Amino acid sequence: MKRNLVLAFLIIATSYLIFQNSNLSNKENLEKNNNINNLESIDPICDGIGFDEFYELEPNDIKFINIDIPQSADWYRNFFNAYLYSSQKGNFINENFKTKFNSNIQVSFEKGINCEFVGEVRINGDLKDHIDISNLISSLDVKLDTGSIFGITRFKLLIPETRRGDNEVFSANLLKHLKFLSPRTFYVESSINRNKTHKFIFQEKISKEMLEHNGFREGPIIESNEKYIWNTTEDPFFRDDKKLTGDPLIFARIINEEWANRSLENKIIATEAVERLNKSLFATLNDRQVNNEILSEDTTFIYMFEAANRALIANHGVATNHNRQFFYDRLTNTFIPAYYDGNPEFFKSTPRQDFGYANSKKLAEGAIRVKDIKINNEDLLTELKNSGLDYDMNQLKNYLKTFKSNLDLVTQYQNLEEYQHPNFESQINKKTRVELYFLFDDIENGNQEICSQRLTNCKSIEISDEINIF
Repeated sequence: MKRNLVLAFLIIATSYLIFQNSNLSNKENLEKNNNINNLESIDPICDGIGFDEFYELEPNDIKFINIDIPQSADWYRNFFNAYLYSSQKGNFINENFKTKFNSNIQVSFEKGINCEFVGEVRINGDLKDHIDISNLISSLDVKLDTGSIFGITRFKLLIPETRRGDNEVFSANLLKHLKFLSPRTFYVESSINRNKTHKFIFQEKISKEMLEHNGFREGPIIESNEKYIWNTTEDPFFRDDKKLTGDPLIFARIINEEWANRSLENKIIATEAVERLNKSLFATLNDRQVNNEILSEDTTFIYMFEAANRALIANHGVATNHNRQFFYDRLTNTFIPAYYDGNPEFFKSTPRQDFGYANSKKLAEGAIRVKDIKINNEDLLTELKNSGLDYDMNQLKNYLKTFKSNLDLVTQYQNLEEYQHPNFESQINKKTRVELYFLFDDIENGNQEICSQRLTNCKSIEISDEINIF
């Protein structure tokens, strides 16, 4: 079996990630799909409210969101333990404390509309800044099981300081206005168990609803798996980069596993997406970028996306490859990068050059193309006001002037020394050793084998069709 047909990782003999082929197209494909009308796919905002009322409501019509957690004693016990272990016994929030709790979510609008949904919540975030012990609140990951808010059923309520407040709201909305795949993001007052309300950033998660809102049919949503970014020591609550014996091991995972396992066709499409990102991650110059040339022959749109993020000083989302998220659109054979966890510093910093960046000239060309995109100032100002940013036109023009100046700085990357990405074989031995196996799968002939991380020990296996390989 040819081992360049690597399809997946078998993690501790239980979970699998799989590889295949795909291509990336350009910005025009995204703009074309954005024009598709998806009204029929959007659920009513809540019981008794139809589409007419839906289109009259804006994010700034929300007075507050309250989240009642019936098992409140268990919630606060978990909350305090998460804080204790992340601040006194560790340095990040362990997954053990991200237990899901059943909840009732009430949304009150200015127009006298009150909605109540059933769902579940959990603590969100990697670091302890997502827990505000003095106000007994945390950033939240919310899933609605009934109803929706503007067609959104999965979202985060983020403590603003964890995303640099206005920086996040402005950046996410500007990227969306520029026709990049960016989540609906706005300020909202929210409370937990009907206690004092606090300002949060409401941000939808990339999901079926977000794709449909942007004119796409649901398909593979894929991200970098951060498991071995955080678990670097035997202590499950403490991360120590000094324990890394090489580059951190990062690989792809499917976010919407339910969709991927719904049919054989979905499964094949999902494997195509995972394979391409895995190959990209394993043949990259460093852990600050992905190998875009493996993702697509035409990398124009993805470099435009990266240039726009760098101009917003949202490097955290594009210059650390463990934060990358993509949607694979099989209809156009396109990888669409999605904005996620950019942690922008737009209002206080200027673009930072990454030395050792491969294909910096293409990044500079992407900045030039972004600068050529026409921005409708009136529409953007309205969008920002609806998201809780009370800017006037002069402020907006100054911010856009700064954005374009930052793009000019990114174009100067074309003067940097050019580097090339390495191949897969040269990188495999540079990754930190962990307890996992590679899964090689010849789909056409039905042959599978697993190999040790360094590919020195392999054996044939049989995989049941009933196993969730994602």
